[in-house]
Amino acid sequence: MTWTTGETITAAKLNRTTVPVGSIQALAYVPGAPIDGWLYCDGSPVSRSTYADLFAAIGTTYGVGDGSTTFNLPDFRGVFLRGLDDGKGYDSGRTMGSYQADDNKAHVHEYTAYKQPTAGYSVSFTGTGNTQHGTFDTSSTGSEARPKNFPVHYVISY
Repeated sequence: MTWTTGETITAAKLNRTTVPVGSIQALAYVPGAPIDGWLYCDGSPVSRSTYADLFAAIGTTYGVGDGSTTFNLPDFRGVFLRGLDDGKGYDSGRTMGSYQADDNKAHVHEYTAYKQPTAGYSVSFTGTGNTQHGTFDTSSTGSEARPKNFPVHYVISY
């Protein structure tokens, strides 16, 4: 597509030339402030006819809506997105649009401790010798396991 000098490039015009329908973007954006060509991924039911291109792209993957005139947008609020395994074998058996709850595998950490700890730390031993080896369980400091993160809003192009 060619652009005329000085022409205003709208999001809708840009979407149709560079971003495929159904593309997901993470934006520092406030829901309720409409972005032309994009919808907030909050699980809302939307019109199958108004958003026919998006319905053709994702169908009822994220919900059937009312079953005839609407379908649901993906609901990506409060979750991390993960690439579909698609035969690789890391997360087999999953399908596009399926939700997976959190799961924290039980584990232990190996340690080596010395009888002369660094200043500010205390260690007690019941064994003999200067070095003790073993494993210890981690203590919980929160209610979940998560990486450091910043929240964003996910939007989908239509």
